[in-house]
Order: sequence, then structure tokens, then C-alpha cells
Amino acid sequence: MLNAPQDGIADDTGASQPSATAFLVLLMVVMVAGGLYFFYDRLQTRALAEENSRLVVTQVMQFPAVVRSGMARLQADGVPLDKIDFSPESKGERAVFHAKGGGVRYQMPPEGLLQDGRWRFKTVTAAGEGWFIAGIGSDEAGGKDVFAYLQGLPREFCERLNQSLGLPAMPKVESVMIDLATAGAADGTAGLNAWTFAANSRPVGADGKTPTPPAACVKNGNEGMYIFYHLLAAQ
Repeated sequence: MLNAPQDGIADDTGASQPSATAFLVLLMVVMVAGGLYFFYDRLQTRALAEENSRLVVTQVMQFPAVVRSGMARLQADGVPLDKIDFSPESKGERAVFHAKGGGVRYQMPPEGLLQDGRWRFKTVTAAGEGWFIAGIGSDEAGGKDVFAYLQGLPREFCERLNQSLGLPAMPKVESVMIDLATAGAADGTAGLNAWTFAANSRPVGADGKTPTPPAACVKNGNEGMYIFYHLLAAQ
């Protein structure tokens, strides 16, 4: 004879299974949500980094244009090119970065961008000594150029500058290391030498115009630093 179920005693076989399943589902939801948040956060961080990089590139590209405007003001006031003073500390009527001179406010490059962290300038001496950007203006002895430059740039940033200029991203290598401490002699001409940026030089076209870019980021020799130069005045 079968015994009848006793009152008050329930059969709980499998009762814990729904709660275990719910826990697993909840755990999966949490993990998926966490993964999506991490992915979204990474995207936001990357987008912010890209935007900051674009802003820095813009700042670096714009500053030489501002300096050129100050030079134009000085030259309009009768200051010869070889007498323009590019020292940020200088004062007076020949100083680019002074209110009584060119009226340009000196800007430091973005912090942490450079190993050698400031803008530098190369000009032509009264004796005719200086440097060239080959293919722009005259490449003869009297054609030495005036330019601004930054040295010690990271390669990735150098590539971004070239891209913004419409150049191939990979920096070209100067086959002869440029000696930015020693100007070319008065009778020196542009070429593969220590006073000429020549890696981006291009021959003059049939229309008589030069396709040589007035600015570029290059590697200074096989073992040298990355340098960004920007023409201020061609001769």
C-alpha cells in the first residue's frame, strides 16, 4: 500500500535550479556590460588622444606663420632680413618677439613634445653665412634661407606633421647630417652638405615653379633626431 504524501512536506527537487540559472544570467549581463563599458571607454580615450594630437599639430603649424607676420612688420619698418632678431629674450625695434619690434608673442612648443623643447631659428648673417632649404629660392651662395625649426620630435608626431602638409608620412632621411651649430660659409651653395636640408628637394617644373615643400619633418642623418623645419623667408 502506497503511503499518501504527508501534509506540510513539499517536494523541492530542482527548486534551486531557477535561482542558479538567474545568477548565471545576471553574471553574464554584468560581464557583457563591463566589456562594453571598457570598449567604449577605450574608444573615448583614443578619440580624445586623436583630437589632442590634431590640436598640437595645428599649433605647431600655425606658429611659423605668426612669426612671418612679425618679420613682415619689421621689414616694412626698414629692418633688413639679416638684422632681424629672433631671440625670445630680445627687446627693441629689431626683435620679432617684442611689442616695439615684430609684436609677436613667443610660444613654447607643447609641453613634453620635444627632447629639445623650444623653437629655434636660423637666419642669414651680414657676411652671407647660413643654411639652405634646397630647391626653394636660389641654391647659389646668395640664396640662404631663414627658417624656424623644432628638433627632437617623436617619429609618430613627425609623421602627423608630414601628413598635414600633404607629404608622405614617413620622414625622409637627410643623407648628410645637418650641422645646425655651424653655418655654411658665405660662398657655400646648396647641396648634399652639412648646411642644406636636401631630402625633400624636387626639380623645378616646366612651369618654372618649384614643388619643393617649404616645410617638412625629416630625420637628420641615419642616427640623428627628427627635425621639423618651416621656411620663413627664401632668398
